[in-house]
Amino acid sequence: MIEKLTAVLRDSGVHAWEITDTETESWEFYFIRHKLDQNRAVNVRHVKLTVYETTDGGQTLGAATAEVPLTADEAEMAALVKDLSYRASLVKRRTAKRSTLRRSRARSCTP
Repeated sequence: MIEKLTAVLRDSGVHAWEITDTETESWEFYFIRHKLDQNRAVNVRHVKLTVYETTDGGQTLGAATAEVPLTADEAEMAALVKDLSYRASLVKRRTAKRSTLRRSRARSCTP
């Protein structure tokens, strides 16, 4: 699935992306009046996609995030990427220029 999603992202022409694949294993216990009634093991997988787009000639950077269904085919992934790209283009966050970044300098004090 990750390989298909990566191929769709490469073909879409988005500026940048981030894929987060998380698998969670947990146990659930159900009690009735302090007595264990039922228990089960739960294994859940979540794939989240963040798409980044630049606007205003690279002056602003926008991001949009959504969860990709595990059963999605390539057409659904392409539609999701297109929608996220559009949403990210609406966000206007200023990017820091190298000339405006200030670095803290260590100063020595002499008595």
